[in-house]
Amino acid sequence: AHLNVMQRKDYIGLRSGIAEGRVLQLNKKGELQFSNHHFGAWESWAVQRGSEPGRLVLRNRRWKTSLLKVTVEVVAEVVDGI
Repeated sequence: AHLNVMQRKDYIGLRSGIAEGRVLQLNKKGELQFSNHHFGAWESWAVQRGSEPGRLVLRNRRWKTSLLKVTVEVVAEVVDGI
């Protein structure tokens, strides 16, 4: 999935263009969903290093025992403000 990363203090949020700009959230049932545009505790993830380069572990701010193991790949970068 292609997700845009937003940062607020020590946490990131993952916004999906396909889900009409909604942010990835972990609900009470432990299910991942794109339900709203709000970037609160349920949509906030702390980044931890993974076991290999390009791999990260995301810990949910609200449900601290819930972890996502992800692989990160840069698909674009800003060059000279463009």
